[in-house]
Amino acid sequence: MKLAATIGTDKQPWMIAQGDFNADGKLDLATPNLGSSDVSILLGNGDGTFQAAQPYAAGNNPGALAVGFLNRDRDPDIAVVNTASCDVEILLGSGNGAFAPPVSNAVNQSYECTSIAIADFNGDGKSDIVVGFIHGAQGDGIAVLLGNGDGSFKPAMVTMATGKTGYLAIGDVNGDGSPDAVLSFQDGTIGVLLGHGDGTFESPMQFPAGVVSTAVTLGDLNGDGLLDVVAGGVGSKTIGVLLGNGDGSFETGRSWDVAGQTISGIGIGDLNGDSKPDLVVVDYDLDEISVLLNQSPQ
Repeated sequence: MKLAATIGTDKQPWMIAQGDFNADGKLDLATPNLGSSDVSILLGNGDGTFQAAQPYAAGNNPGALAVGFLNRDRDPDIAVVNTASCDVEILLGSGNGAFAPPVSNAVNQSYECTSIAIADFNGDGKSDIVVGFIHGAQGDGIAVLLGNGDGSFKPAMVTMATGKTGYLAIGDVNGDGSPDAVLSFQDGTIGVLLGHGDGTFESPMQFPAGVVSTAVTLGDLNGDGLLDVVAGGVGSKTIGVLLGNGDGSFETGRSWDVAGQTISGIGIGDLNGDSKPDLVVVDYDLDEISVLLNQSPQ
């Protein structure tokens, strides 16, 4: 990876997600900003650079977001989770880079919500939402909100997990066709919760991350067709890569140093059009994003 650029966001960005928000075939970025209670949208130029960030209201203290298709059109939408109130704000996309005002969905006000992802967890063809939460001495876990297909959702179903939950990523890590959940735990491990295909999950299996991790994402970094994990954390300038075995387990890969002070989010996508997955790393303290271009021979 090669550091190519840094781009300003709004105040205290916490994690990152990507999508083509204006239908121009170029990858765009979005960050939730705890310090300004909004979402920054950065439209991509297709060469690893981005236009200036545009803010959108997203409730109080948005701590994480996910991009997906939440209603019946094909314009990317954004789901944002607010940390203290643990509610989910839905921002429906227009397809031209703009978003509608947020619509709120309650999860549980006694939880501290840390993360969010979108997938079809019960196989009905409608996008669902999963939220990672912290609940103190009573334990942490994930809550699944099954979608109705119109941007609204059913009440949350909860699966508890050991370990202090940081962030989560969703993907089929064991090849059974059902989405699985990968959680970053703040003890330096990741937890893998295999999905049953009905919106429920198994208890987590834990693997060493090589870093104290609060941010996590999934992607095929080495071109073997299997999902790998990239993890990073608060107070860390290093990301850890765990290569996937295809059965839900992971090997410990190498570590990479990145610019900045506190890694609060990691995204994977082809940012410069060379068909290789690149990384974008969010820095909470510096209010910026680092772009790392993939220089592997794949």
